Amino acid sequence: MRNLLLASLLSGGPGLLQAAPPEPRPDLLRFENGDQLHGSFQGIKDGLLAVWQRDDLTKPVGFNTGQVQKIILRGARPIKSTGSLSHVTLVNGDRLPGTLVGLDDDSVTVATTFAGVLKVSRKLVGLVTPAPMGARVRYYGPYSEDGWLMVNTAYPDGIPAPGPAAGDAGDGNPAGA
Repeated sequence: MRNLLLASLLSGGPGLLQAAPPEPRPDLLRFENGDQLHGSFQGIKDGLLAVWQRDDLTKPVGFNTGQVQKIILRGARPIKSTGSLSHVTLVNGDRLPGTLVGLDDDSVTVATTFAGVLKVSRKLVGLVTPAPMGARVRYYGPYSEDGWLMVNTAYPDGIPAPGPAAGDAGDGNPAGA
């Protein structure tokens, strides 16, 4: 009998050593002044109020969105996976996940799962990340130095060529030799 019980324990017998599913973590409302409030995000009302619910409240409460720094949705899961890790980062820090489908002088075009194909002005784009995990990137040019434009505000006329290394007398011999 003892061997049967031991075998049942070791084999993960029905319900004996099963862990309880983790409790869902509450959402988090973080205010501009640093205060935080745990609970459940219910939505935005009239564009002015972040509606919040907690177990200790009888009804949802609205907070002025001008005083809210961020809302962290811990229980949120995407309806559908993006299928691509590539993304476009805008100059304000927002990221648009999706597949890069076009890039020209005026715009970047991204196919997203949440808004279809978006055409974004290049003036709003800070970073294009077509393969963040090191996947193969297709290259279509420019194919010569003349096709590239370097922009660096610290060196408006271009980065200067490197000079001799420190301690290098320019005669091909290491310093002190």
